[in-house]
Formats: sequence, C-alpha cells, structure tokens
Amino acid sequence: MQKGHLLEFNCLSCKQPIHFSVIRLDQEETTIPCNCCEKKYAFTDETLRRQLKKFANLCLQLIESEEILGNTAVG
Repeated sequence: MQKGHLLEFNCLSCKQPIHFSVIRLDQEETTIPCNCCEKKYAFTDETLRRQLKKFANLCLQLIESEEILGNTAVG
C-alpha cells in the first residue's frame, strides 16, 4: 500500500500535474498553484471539500489498519 497523502489533477491550461495533500487540505492555503504556469485553483465547493475530507479520513484509517489488513484473506 502506498503511504502517501498526495492527489493530483491536471492543470486546465498547461496540462501538467498539480499535486496537493488531501490530508492537509484544510491547513493549506485556499488556492493551489500550478508549478508550471502558476494558474491558481481553489477548493471552494463545500461538497467537494467534505468528500475529500471523508476520503482523507478513509485513507488514514486504512494506513492505521495496515497490520490487520496485511494478515487478512477474503474468500
């Protein structure tokens, strides 16, 4: 399992990937800049922010449960 917390999306202008931390989304600035063309993106939609926060919590729980999940078989 990858133990990262970065997601990415492609910039609408230059198509380069923009990485951001889903876990630190509430702590980061309200805008995320593209490192290539410096276009700024904001996560202002409350539904999207809520869903990303739930996804971050799920990822943290999976990482926390790695010991149990590593020894589990589903048949």
